[in-house]
Amino acid sequence: MISAASQTLADFVVSRVPLINKEQISFEHPRMQSKDTPTLNLYCYQVRSSRWGHFLGPQRCSRTAAIARLDFLSKRGASRWFDLTYLVSAFGHTTLAEQQLLSEVLAVFLDHCYLPEDLISPLLKGQGQLPIAISTEAVPDNLLLWQVLGTPLRLALHIKLTVPLNQLYRSQLHNQPSSYQPPDHQPPEHQPLSQHFELYGTA
Repeated sequence: MISAASQTLADFVVSRVPLINKEQISFEHPRMQSKDTPTLNLYCYQVRSSRWGHFLGPQRCSRTAAIARLDFLSKRGASRWFDLTYLVSAFGHTTLAEQQLLSEVLAVFLDHCYLPEDLISPLLKGQGQLPIAISTEAVPDNLLLWQVLGTPLRLALHIKLTVPLNQLYRSQLHNQPSSYQPPDHQPPEHQPLSQHFELYGTA
């Protein structure tokens, strides 16, 4: 799920930002980046169980449209949703070049509430478009984060991508028949909004 989400995010950026190509996208630890080649680093550092039922997206999306979207998604049978947070940073020959690339990326993310369906990995398809936003919630202290990463403080964006993991998908991963039931038929202890956890690291 996480690798498929990362590839989808990379495809989206490359399709919208002319300054970068697929070979210049990196998912590695930021400390491992070199300035020899202009690079956009998409580093997934946090996975959280998403309370997607309360997701309203960026403010430019209307509340009514967002609620309608959530109703549609719930009927499609997504049993669990997760927020993946990416630290997006640019590496280049000069600081101005890095800022220009990051500015282009910022403009793209500001202009989209969801990732287009045609860019979504087949492993994540079937639930409609995936919500995406510049993250402002649960973002760790910026200076502390870079200290933990062991690299000097850099200009960066925190991007949140919300993706589904349902019973059918899990069964496909293990090549087993699906025992999926719609959310309305799940026992209360299996309802997707009843649990919340966080993972930090290099997943």
